[in-house]
Amino acid sequence: MASHSVAFPILAKRDKDFQQQPGSLSPSFPLLELPFEIRLLIYRYLVPNIFADDATFRKPFRDDGGPCCPALLRANKQIYREAIGEFYGLEYFGLWINPSGWAFARSSGMPIKNRFPTAIRFVEKLALTIYLGNYSDNFNYQAILGDYFTRAQNGPLRSLRLTLLVSIEFFERFRYKPARLRKQIEAELRPLRSGRGLSEVSLTKIDSCHPITVWGHEETFEASMAEFLGVIQTFFDELRIEMISSDGTDSETVSVEGYSPHIQRNILDTGLES
Repeated sequence: MASHSVAFPILAKRDKDFQQQPGSLSPSFPLLELPFEIRLLIYRYLVPNIFADDATFRKPFRDDGGPCCPALLRANKQIYREAIGEFYGLEYFGLWINPSGWAFARSSGMPIKNRFPTAIRFVEKLALTIYLGNYSDNFNYQAILGDYFTRAQNGPLRSLRLTLLVSIEFFERFRYKPARLRKQIEAELRPLRSGRGLSEVSLTKIDSCHPITVWGHEETFEASMAEFLGVIQTFFDELRIEMISSDGTDSETVSVEGYSPHIQRNILDTGLES
């Protein structure tokens, strides 16, 4: 079998550096000549292994602070096939949707009308954060989100963590109106119903997108917020069963025994501390 050499910028210096340093090693590293198990270890050294849990991406994607190397996937077809699952499968990737646009994998502030990048199709674990409140035509995210989850039915997506952000305006608009709130939640999160066959779906947090100090804390706040959160929780419990079923029609057969949602209800908890 003919040997192959792959230029690997992380494992060797760039060509111009070698030209400046005549005594240095060869810029080509015989990666594909190594046993597959060794190549796998190298891939895992270059892929994300922690979840960057904020849309500004100030945090690194690796626990050692080292850089990830997405260019690895463009080296050649064999490396692409071997490394794609490692790169997008080991850890959660975050997708944030808010009125200023969406953010994913170092891309932030992208207009809502723009489709998600191709890379999101390979993600196995998605942490999705949605700012509730579809107030204008400029913030209609249902189309691109619906397209993603429809395609994800036949893709690698297996786990979903959902965080919902609530504004004061949204809360006051639907306060004491559980039926209208339920209808609004149904409309905004309808695209998620296109997802099927997931192994894990969780609602990890319902939080405020404003500083908690600007929320009102009158006597009825606790009761109205508890009702508000209860409507969202009930909807999600139904949604979760649909998403872990294979076709949405046999949801009653899906076991939820032992499922105990541990939502961080930060709006209510923090508000009561004030």
